[in-house]
Amino acid sequence: METDRKLPIGIENFEQIRRDGFYYVDKTGLIRELLGNWGLVNPAVPFGQPKAIPN
Repeated sequence: METDRKLPIGIENFEQIRRDGFYYVDKTGLIRELLGNWGLVNPAVPFGQPKAIPN
């Protein structure tokens, strides 16, 4: 098991995080799940797609 990864505190550049071997967790799915639980995202509509607004 690899244990020498660093935490990317203060680093916002994804390329640098990957290149320099920093620890990274993609939480995109968690954010979508949280927004869906709050009723802010309709799971039937693909994420990032515009929704039709009824007249």
